[in-house]
Amino acid sequence: LKKAGLTYKTETFREPPYTNTAASLEVIAPYKKMYPAVEVGFSGSTPKKGLSAGLAVLDAQNHFALQNAKGKIVMLYRLLLNDVYGKFKKYKIPGFIRVSDPDGHLAHLRVNQKLVKEHGKFPGLAVDYETAMELIHKKAEKIRLHVRMNEFLGTSYNITTTIKGTAYPDEVIFVCAHYDSVEKCPGAQDNAAGAVSIMEFARHLKENPPMRTVILAWFASEEIGLRGSFNYAKRHVKDLKKVKLVLNMDVGGAILGSNGSTICGSKSLENYVTALCKEKGIHANVQHGAYSSDN
Repeated sequence: LKKAGLTYKTETFREPPYTNTAASLEVIAPYKKMYPAVEVGFSGSTPKKGLSAGLAVLDAQNHFALQNAKGKIVMLYRLLLNDVYGKFKKYKIPGFIRVSDPDGHLAHLRVNQKLVKEHGKFPGLAVDYETAMELIHKKAEKIRLHVRMNEFLGTSYNITTTIKGTAYPDEVIFVCAHYDSVEKCPGAQDNAAGAVSIMEFARHLKENPPMRTVILAWFASEEIGLRGSFNYAKRHVKDLKKVKLVLNMDVGGAILGSNGSTICGSKSLENYVTALCKEKGIHANVQHGAYSSDN
């Protein structure tokens, strides 16, 4: 921004990140084998010798399934933490395993900070689909989880620049992208691509002043629960009244030939974006709903 001749502001806030992570799953009975895994962020670390218990493979994420798994480590396909995490304490579930998609890599997952504060920590890890199938076919009964992560209070930085409108300076178009990534991931698509895209918007708008004021924001800590954007919104409640439109760039160039736009607004806005894509010859999947990002 400095190089582009734009003034900028930074706002700091404190959040608890984690690092130095490691995870593995060990079968103790009826056979012995160690499997690779990845930690579930903020779920907590196991004791040094690991967390041992019986294994319960669940085909549902409800209270009936958890009731039948009392005292056991539960394994679920595509575990939805918001739905079941709060019930772990009630059913004495000591830990959990999340199974990744059949065609995917080990999925990184985090527990929402709010859930941790409300219900405590239950060590969790993720395994790939093939590992899960082997555990089922070999009838693994007793397992041991090994999860390690170093949690600490860190400082995050939101960065903004403002380009004043020439005709309607009190009306704001808010453009944002998060610049953080996840553990053990380069983050090129999610979301370095989005972050550099809005940097190019900034360069262009400096040379071609817009009619309305444009605020461009690079948010931190999106990946651990939208912390940067929540923090910004909290600090700028009065200013948000001027915002007429938000354009959030999250994930760029993910799949060749795949463009998508999720509209969190009126049906007329969805129709406008659809028409604009057709006018410009952009093949895009435009849908109406909520997107789990900084918007």
